[in-house]
Amino acid sequence: MRADLRFKLPEEALAKSVSMALKKGKKNRRCITTINVDGDELRILFDAKDTTALRASANSNLRIFDMLINVWEVVRNAR
Repeated sequence: MRADLRFKLPEEALAKSVSMALKKGKKNRRCITTINVDGDELRILFDAKDTTALRASANSNLRIFDMLINVWEVVRNAR
């Protein structure tokens, strides 16, 4: 099972920061997650053994992604 998610972010620096944070995440034997940055585009590729592993890994990474974007918006608006 595979899922390929791409996000266009407002800044290249944000894409790199999110990428680094997601790469520090917990390793999973049932799902391999590949994270790449191309300019301001973030790509997350999930390659899982089954649907349950794909869903769990995607949910975990997307929760972290959402939190990072929210923090970035708060910091940006505080300037």
